[in-house]
Amino acid sequence: MKNLVDSKIGSLNSTLEGFSTLFLNRVSASVIGFVCLLASFLFFELIFPAVTLGKTASHASASGFTLQAPVTTTTASLFTEKVVTTDQVVNFPTQQIYDQSLPDGETKVVQVGKNGSKTLETTVTYHAESIYAKETHVTNSVPPTPEIVAVAPPKFTLETTSGSLTYSRKLTVWATSYDPNCPGCNETTATGMKAGYGVIAVDPKVIPLGSKVYVPGYGVAVAGDTGGSIKGNRIDLGFDNVANGNWSSRYTDIYILTS
Repeated sequence: MKNLVDSKIGSLNSTLEGFSTLFLNRVSASVIGFVCLLASFLFFELIFPAVTLGKTASHASASGFTLQAPVTTTTASLFTEKVVTTDQVVNFPTQQIYDQSLPDGETKVVQVGKNGSKTLETTVTYHAESIYAKETHVTNSVPPTPEIVAVAPPKFTLETTSGSLTYSRKLTVWATSYDPNCPGCNETTATGMKAGYGVIAVDPKVIPLGSKVYVPGYGVAVAGDTGGSIKGNRIDLGFDNVANGNWSSRYTDIYILTS
């Protein structure tokens, strides 16, 4: 029984001894770490004295340390732009029209011309004070009003079997023929003239009604009729009876007479 008690007491003493050794080792390591940290702090305090932000420069200099202000770096572009606005006058054009009623050499202003205007905006890009690029566009525009002037038509002389004729224009047209008996036709033309030889159908946009026209191989005629298929440079020559075969459809030159 005594040996058992001694054995238990010995085991307890060994446990306490191991615990004490472990505790002392850990405490020693902590103390050593704390001492090293404190020594490092004191060393840096000795080498670099404390500087309080906000003190004057003279106070910082007196402590042997100068606090420098932060440096701000800015980058300036070498490109610059300049916008130039320019107003320009747009001159009006002049158009001429023929007026058969005007004597030779005379003119008449039918419509007064008016200048227009436009505004140009030019963006000039510079690089290091040298022109790098230009871009121009129109910001505002007022179109001009053309001046329309009526003039006497020019006169040319044409020698025919009927004598000398004076004309102002020569046209190349497709010429066909018709008579009062054709489908849709009657004895009276669109202008009230009697249909037949000497009266031709025209497009009034090309040949004004009432104009005198010379057609080689046909003779002198009056533009006194119109037709649904007579458009542009096409005419229809009037005959009393096309059954006589007086004309075959073809291209021909015709002359607009001045009188």
